[in-house]
Amino acid sequence: RSLAQVALRYVLSHPAVSVAIPGAKNSTQVEENSSHLTRPLLLDNEIEFIKQL
Repeated sequence: RSLAQVALRYVLSHPAVSVAIPGAKNSTQVEENSSHLTRPLLLDNEIEFIKQL
């Protein structure tokens, strides 16, 4: 996973968030962002790890 993918999944993992609108500078970034939207959200231990950073 790229940093952008993890960041997007982190935002979407928050229970108060139902929509995330990521920015993209080109079509490659749009494709990368949208290709991972059907994958599972982050696990609790992954979220906790990110919070520790």
